[in-house]
Amino acid sequence: MPTKHFVALDSWRGVCALLVAVFHFPASGILASTPFIKHSNLFVDFFFVLSGFVIAANYFDRIKDVGAIGRFMWLRIGRLYPLHIAILAAFLLIELAKLAGVIPGGEAFAGDRSTDTILTNAFLVHSLGMHADASWNRPSWSISCEMFAYLAFAMATLLGGRKRWIAYGALMLLSLGMLISFSEVYLVSTAKFGAFRALLGFFAGVFCWRAWASLEDRADSLGGSRFWTCVEAAMLVAVVTFVSMTGVSPANFAAPVIFFATVLVFSLERGALSRFAMRPSLTYLGRLSYSLYMIHFLIMTVGLKMFRVLESKMGWDLTHVSSKGLYLFGADGLTSDLLTLPYVALVIIASHFTYEYIEKPGRDFFRSLSPKPKKPDTVALKKARLTSASS
Repeated sequence: MPTKHFVALDSWRGVCALLVAVFHFPASGILASTPFIKHSNLFVDFFFVLSGFVIAANYFDRIKDVGAIGRFMWLRIGRLYPLHIAILAAFLLIELAKLAGVIPGGEAFAGDRSTDTILTNAFLVHSLGMHADASWNRPSWSISCEMFAYLAFAMATLLGGRKRWIAYGALMLLSLGMLISFSEVYLVSTAKFGAFRALLGFFAGVFCWRAWASLEDRADSLGGSRFWTCVEAAMLVAVVTFVSMTGVSPANFAAPVIFFATVLVFSLERGALSRFAMRPSLTYLGRLSYSLYMIHFLIMTVGLKMFRVLESKMGWDLTHVSSKGLYLFGADGLTSDLLTLPYVALVIIASHFTYEYIEKPGRDFFRSLSPKPKKPDTVALKKARLTSASS
């Protein structure tokens, strides 16, 4: 079965990855203080919904036995693991340098980079309820949870059989119930209940794919390009409004619903905004999206350490301290905002190299070692058909 590629959604993925990178950038200017940027961590839920959508579109009919689950998970590991382990290794080197006194920065292997979280991070299980908070490369909590969602999808698809949709729905209800009952931050839990957040969004994406399959052939009959452009514009306004107005409150439980609608509308690729999203510059961001997401926290961490070293050596005002005691880029809010643009540019440039030299080669290497599905014995099939016809 050929792989289905949704170009407009790829661009969405790249833009959302950049928004998460800006959300994590330690700044205090007008840009960092806008409600939209302050709540852009919600775009992680867009990733979960989109992931469920794309995986269902390409694997719903492929997982038919245990061997298929093995092949599926192997390819998913190959997609996520090489870059994850490379970034983790970079953070380990930073801590070793601190331990050796090569670079300043407080106690080594302490706080969210303690030694007791190294192995769980290395095996991508660090966000399955084992720790109270994200650790090491903090954005990787969602990768750990996404891997869990892949396995849940594969198992539910195989074991559920014809009732797999009931299994998908049950997992969504279970996840929602767990988050409502135990999460103090509602949907936006990370390491502690992030697995349930991932399952909720992922299977919302699976149901979104089913809606797309029903709507795709009828989309043109509902309206032409102008109609779908209006729908896409309304969806974009809805997303910006929702993210801007939704903080740590029960309202954030609506994120999978909002992103379900977003993915569905833009997957149809009927309006002008979808066509705009297919521009090479935006599809390029989509191609780099995983690298953008995974490397930005490392760049931010290294950059802040470099600024503090220069500050102490040269006497320049390069950072300031927030009311919570955190070091922020820039001597004040204005310089924080001005530094955001070069930070984003550096993240994009670095992501190009991690994509070309870590992510893509790693993915291709795992793919080359992937166990191949058994080809049907055509001679045996012909004999079976002849026997059946003559009986």
